[in-house]
Amino acid sequence: MPLIDLTTNLRDLKFGRDRVDGGSSNQPYVQSDIPALNKEPEGLDFLSQDFVVRGGLKAVTNSVKDVERLSKYFSDIRNPSGLLFIAKQNLLSRLSVKTQTSDLILNDGIYSSLSTLATAGGSAVLGLHTDKQIRLSDKYESKVYESKVKGNVEWKNNSRLFQLQNSIVNNKNDYTLGGIGIGNSKIGGIKLNPDPSILLKYGGGPESPLGIGNTNIRFASERAFNATSDKTLKYTYISNAGLFNSLEVKQQSKPAITDFRRILKSELGDAIPPYFADIETRLNLRSGNKQYDKINALPLYQSEDVNPGKITTDIIPFRIGVIDNDTPTLKTYIHFRAFLDNISDSYSAEWKSQKYIGRGEDLYTYGGFDRKVSLSWTVVAQSKKELIPMYKKLNYLASVVMPDYSPAGYMRGNMVTLTVGGYFNEQPGIITGFSFDMNDDSATWEIGIKEDGDEDKTTSQLPHLIKVKGFNFIPIHNFVPRLQKNDFGVYNNQDKIFEKKLNGVDVQYGKEHFIALATNTLPSENQYTIDNLEEKV
Repeated sequence: MPLIDLTTNLRDLKFGRDRVDGGSSNQPYVQSDIPALNKEPEGLDFLSQDFVVRGGLKAVTNSVKDVERLSKYFSDIRNPSGLLFIAKQNLLSRLSVKTQTSDLILNDGIYSSLSTLATAGGSAVLGLHTDKQIRLSDKYESKVYESKVKGNVEWKNNSRLFQLQNSIVNNKNDYTLGGIGIGNSKIGGIKLNPDPSILLKYGGGPESPLGIGNTNIRFASERAFNATSDKTLKYTYISNAGLFNSLEVKQQSKPAITDFRRILKSELGDAIPPYFADIETRLNLRSGNKQYDKINALPLYQSEDVNPGKITTDIIPFRIGVIDNDTPTLKTYIHFRAFLDNISDSYSAEWKSQKYIGRGEDLYTYGGFDRKVSLSWTVVAQSKKELIPMYKKLNYLASVVMPDYSPAGYMRGNMVTLTVGGYFNEQPGIITGFSFDMNDDSATWEIGIKEDGDEDKTTSQLPHLIKVKGFNFIPIHNFVPRLQKNDFGVYNNQDKIFEKKLNGVDVQYGKEHFIALATNTLPSENQYTIDNLEEKV
């Protein structure tokens, strides 16, 4: 039947008998009568509205009820969650990091339910908020680190950093900070340099399981001190004046770190690559007084071949040479840093099918082949000096798909050569299209504004990063595309083997190099026509 039709007066039901065995949990801790049905609001109910303070004029009585409820919660033996909460807070205090304001055992102070009760009783009307943790170990009224250190000479001279400095310089291991004073010593504090491998040591803390044991803050590496050693270890610290100083402390000898490259250099000489120079210098990155990428800043130049100077050296060579239609021996070279994103080289053969009467299958005749190359790369300016030269090269690259005109006014296309590492080496071909993509999240823009707010006319408002995508290239081979004609030597009919050629080579590969397999060897210098290119950068 509907609950409303029951004859029992629900408002007269009493709390209790809420345990499985019929006993009472004594909850709720604060019991109030259920209001009568359709009860008219009393004239003073408006006083409970949030006016001036939360809860209005009834905030005081509500605070009293909160204190009563929390008091019963923290002392309830039948439901020990309140007691367990108190224990948990003190355990967390033990696991906290010990500072110079910490107590003897509990690093973050003692938790008592009294602080919570005081806050519950005084926060509503007075705005009173007591400290959750109580510290007993210091004479200062405020138990925070700032009050102890800032403006107090005693604590300044005994700060952890100051004592670490003295401990390292004087090699003393008896400094203890914090804790409770007993006579002229302190117990339960932070011990500095308790042994050569440990910088700080204290009880509890994050390294102590359930607060049992100690937390050790070690040096970056194991160090043992020996006053008779000829080795020294340098420390850096901050003095009272706020200046960085270097300290030399005697250290036991350790095996020196050996550079394997120097061993190889001494044993093999010039037989190994010259990798001793830093990568920035070798690859024209930001180095020395040239705080910019030389490849990005390299302007267009025209030559019969790539410039031989080291200024064009990249991790792998990556360039486009645009052949001059009037003087085909000349090329306009475009160099980009080889931030390659994607390369695809597709080959396809055309086979025409034919059916003959009386045969069910298709027969095929070869009709030709096609080859298409696609690549994408990223162009990024890493300094102001690179931005404008970079976009000048991109602008010229965009013009390559436009027509050129002969002196007589006839339209003609543009042929290029592509070099990508040893895969393409001055490979002739045509460009059928590409796109500039500036939608990357990292493509921030140069604002072109000086520090004083004036326009910076030495640069332009352009993205620092731009992607060249869908660069479609059709190779034009300088040989007859065909099955590679390789020379395997002289065939011996008797032994059924190929005998080695006179030079001892098993096979001489044909000139049909669809993959260039080129080295990074530059032609002789007398083939170049550009001088002092580096001075122009």
